[in-house]
Amino acid sequence: MIYKIQHTEIEGNIKWTSIRDVGEDIDGHILIWDEYRKVEDQYILLINNIFNVLNWPLLKPKKASFRDEGDNFYSHDEFKYFDPSKIVKKGNLMSRDEVMYFARWALREVCSFYVTFDSGFIICQCDYNLYISVDIDLIDIIKDAGLHYQVIDTAQLEDEVYDL
Repeated sequence: MIYKIQHTEIEGNIKWTSIRDVGEDIDGHILIWDEYRKVEDQYILLINNIFNVLNWPLLKPKKASFRDEGDNFYSHDEFKYFDPSKIVKKGNLMSRDEVMYFARWALREVCSFYVTFDSGFIICQCDYNLYISVDIDLIDIIKDAGLHYQVIDTAQLEDEVYDL
């Protein structure tokens, strides 16, 4: 099953989609860093909880990329702290901490990654695009993190995810 994770109801009108919306007027309300960070933390909590439930030891990176240092778009994204040397090469393994590190930076539009494990994958790209494929039901784990989901098929995944 492939879960598309979002911070608002899938059927609802998503008011903001990424770090670039911090400081913007969203329906008469300015999105502030603390509000953004709370949602970012919910995504990281979800990934951590999935690691716990599935007892993942290490994941295999399939693809990873990051933006150039000169592309420091957002003063509040703490890009100066991103360490591109931590990019794990294809064929090596990623620990929980490395996956969560890259997930946070992917949510901040600094990088993207695609990792696999025995029974599925995680894809995390900009605009809060997080896709998780597993062979167990994640509904309660997703809801416990305060997030929402949509079950999608491979064709929809291929339409939505760039550079698979």
